[in-house]
Amino acid sequence: MAEKDKKSDIAQPVTEKEQKQKFDWTSLNTLAVVSLAASISWVGALVGVITGHIALAQLKTSGENGKRLAQVGLGLGYFYLFGWIILGLLGVVIKALVFPELDGLQPMGPGYMDFDGPRGDH
Repeated sequence: MAEKDKKSDIAQPVTEKEQKQKFDWTSLNTLAVVSLAASISWVGALVGVITGHIALAQLKTSGENGKRLAQVGLGLGYFYLFGWIILGLLGVVIKALVFPELDGLQPMGPGYMDFDGPRGDH
């Protein structure tokens, strides 16, 4: 009985189906991974969009893996870029509504500083 158990513990040859289930990490497109990583960090959203487009263009001809990674990187990158634009516009509108008196770069007026010093010191 013990001999039969030892024979069943011997590694069986790997079938073709099992070989196809293993993922080949060496054929993964590097720019697709960079696109996803940069987009997840939300600071590198623009980098994620650029590298995502380059990765998709490379994947059409190279036969590498990583199309989903590049697509997710593009989606997150565009989402974060859109968010930054909305937040920027919202900040400008809120500043205009909360501080309407600060409408120029020179709050004291264009002629406030003369070469002799501020007006009123003469």
